[in-house]
Amino acid sequence: MLPTSARPIRTAPLAHWSRRQRWLFVLFSFALMLVGIHWLMRGGWQLWAGLLAMSLSVPMVAYSCRSVSRTETGPMSPAERRFLIEFSFSMPVYFVLVILLWGHARQMDQGWLRALVAVSPALPVAWLSVAFTRMILGSDELMQRIHLQALAVSAGAVSILSMALGFLAAAKVLALKGDILLWVFPVLAWVYGSVRWWLMRRLGRGD
Repeated sequence: MLPTSARPIRTAPLAHWSRRQRWLFVLFSFALMLVGIHWLMRGGWQLWAGLLAMSLSVPMVAYSCRSVSRTETGPMSPAERRFLIEFSFSMPVYFVLVILLWGHARQMDQGWLRALVAVSPALPVAWLSVAFTRMILGSDELMQRIHLQALAVSAGAVSILSMALGFLAAAKVLALKGDILLWVFPVLAWVYGSVRWWLMRRLGRGD
């Protein structure tokens, strides 16, 4: 057995930190994400710094928000841990494809190669959707119920909003471009996350 002075120092799990420490880590994670977005917009060498910052901040935000939204201090389930790992890999791939590849689609000639380049950022999103489905199927019955209720509410809300915008555009009340469809998935994810947080708080699994 190692003497006290020679024992390796281990960092306590984030869920065991004080509430103030966890919230400071949440703020730091979001600040790093904003800095990464700023660097991505600048281009040049800052583009690569921004990609690195986003690659680090995305899993940090996901993990830190989990630690302040739930009172349970136990470790993540294997399904949640696997999803966090796959999420951490898919998001940097998404940013790389959008910034380094997708922008060239407009300068390419018409054809299958241009279409492939244009839809390339959807590939990591599809991978993330499969990972999310796998996480739900690997959760316990209560968590599956929470996930499915949040998905039902978010899908219904986004569908109603999409229909309303579609009718307004068809009636020439609003002039909408096709790229507005890029907001469907982020809005769906935001509504789902908000509803899921509310359900967990209501059931006593969130603080």
